[in-house]
Amino acid sequence: MKNSLSYLPYWKNLWGNQINGTDGSWFHPLINKDLPSERLYMYSTDICRSVYATFEHHSSVLNIPTETFSIPSEVFLNATLNPDNIAFGTYDSGVLDVSACRQGAPIFISLPHLLYAADRYIKSVDGIAPDPSVHRTVLEVEPHTGLVLNAQKRLQINTFIQPDPLIDDLKMISEVILPTIWINESTTIDQKSADDLNNQVLRYFTIIRWVSIVLIPIGVVIFVITIACFARRRSQKATTFVPIINTGSNNSIASENDY
Repeated sequence: MKNSLSYLPYWKNLWGNQINGTDGSWFHPLINKDLPSERLYMYSTDICRSVYATFEHHSSVLNIPTETFSIPSEVFLNATLNPDNIAFGTYDSGVLDVSACRQGAPIFISLPHLLYAADRYIKSVDGIAPDPSVHRTVLEVEPHTGLVLNAQKRLQINTFIQPDPLIDDLKMISEVILPTIWINESTTIDQKSADDLNNQVLRYFTIIRWVSIVLIPIGVVIFVITIACFARRRSQKATTFVPIINTGSNNSIASENDY
């Protein structure tokens, strides 16, 4: 929650105002990337909304296996292409009007160099060269604990400029999303903390994994032996017979000497 609030007051519907996820430094343990619904939700105070990251590829940080998650382009689409974003205004893809949470200042947030933004925004500014390899927000997460071992948070602050008939210098200008500054905040776990994580936590997951690998085939062998013994016992019972001798009867088959 933000300042003891469960919902934000900035956006147009309840879904947009929900505060979902963590602050982005950790997530729930036992992350399962194979689940279609597995998304890592986080709330960003910079953009005054919750976003999510999806699995991208396997990676490692200081020899600790991790999974790389990134914020997908669909998060930045306009409401026509992604109806879930109707809460965040009617501007085109790639920019977010955060003036409601910035005391009315004409501030728009985007990814650096207007990555994933509509062409009309990119073409209106010289020198823009969006590159997904360097302009995205990326998280490398240890899946057992949910800890973020490496993070690259990237965003751009833009000023929304539009014609103003009351100001001579602004009467004839075109509407533009003008990049002001872009930010690259990064953090990586240090070697000592990585060693502590390995020795105090992750090695037990390794032991459990190897024990399960050993116990499963042993269990299968025991099961097969049990079934074989049971089948053999059933087979022995089916082929064994006990002759019935009626010692209490006086009847007998007469021989020729009896006549």
